[in-house]
Amino acid sequence: MATPQDERTIPLQQVNVPVLNLEWIKSRLNPATLERVMQVWGLVGRSPFPPSSSGKAREGSRRISAAGARLLKEAGIIEDSFSARTGGWIIPFSVVKEKTTGLRRRIAWPRDKNRDDPYEANVSLLHISHYLPPVMAEAASCLDVRSSFIVSLPRETRHPFRCRVEDGTLVELTRLPMGYKAGQEILQIIIIISSCRGDGGSLPLGCTSIGVRRRLDR
Repeated sequence: MATPQDERTIPLQQVNVPVLNLEWIKSRLNPATLERVMQVWGLVGRSPFPPSSSGKAREGSRRISAAGARLLKEAGIIEDSFSARTGGWIIPFSVVKEKTTGLRRRIAWPRDKNRDDPYEANVSLLHISHYLPPVMAEAASCLDVRSSFIVSLPRETRHPFRCRVEDGTLVELTRLPMGYKAGQEILQIIIIISSCRGDGGSLPLGCTSIGVRRRLDR
């Protein structure tokens, strides 16, 4: 995890990757799969707080640096919040890639949403010994940082994913963070389906022996 000094001295990794076209992907799903995706997707905009609390009690102390916020805004990953309703808070931080001379990767941990949403992934009991250690670890919500921020959040669902810049400006994510537990299955379905394009164009995805993943480290 990056220290306050790292935040100011180590450049933030910039990967210009467009968001996936969710509407196009939904149009290619069969009815049963689409229903499942929409059931899970329906959790995204739900606030983990009672309406009267406005989320104020759980605001964290970590903030995004002014320089980092500027880059994230330019990349279209965050934007200023203008709605009075705050449905939840994320914990923003970054990690240093591989070694201290590497770049930083920005992570958004939606702790409140992960605690509240009644969503649990289904896994094969045959392999449960392999799944339990990473799932039980608190850092499991920061899985696969390379594949973060590729699904657009509709404006009405962004209020549960807010934080502040160091100058106090309230901002919110415009894209679904990979750390959101209900997002894992959504992204898996989206990526697998979108890899089956039949338009003859080149695929924006890379296939590996363990599955299909978006190649962000170009």
